[in-house]
Amino acid sequence: MSFQWLGFAGTAMVALAYLPQIGHLVRAKCTAGVSLWAYLVWSLSAVLLLIYAISTRDAVFIALQGYQLLAATSIYVLSRRQDRRLCDVHCGTEVSLKVSSG
Repeated sequence: MSFQWLGFAGTAMVALAYLPQIGHLVRAKCTAGVSLWAYLVWSLSAVLLLIYAISTRDAVFIALQGYQLLAATSIYVLSRRQDRRLCDVHCGTEVSLKVSSG
């Protein structure tokens, strides 16, 4: 019995997990919470893992790493274009912490 469908189901979940961040970057042009360094590293790691996946001819791994590369690179590029801009929702997100004594 092949469990390859589990790998593709996991890949679909990864794809869905990236969509809110990409959607927010496209619609609101807001970079709140985006670490450019992290997405750059994820993009580079996806390249290395995609090369490995292709060398092993693993269809699930190729699909996963191909999408990871596309999504992480898209987020990195969109964030660079927005240059640290925030949407109306994220402009007022500073939280003042109250320190209670006693």
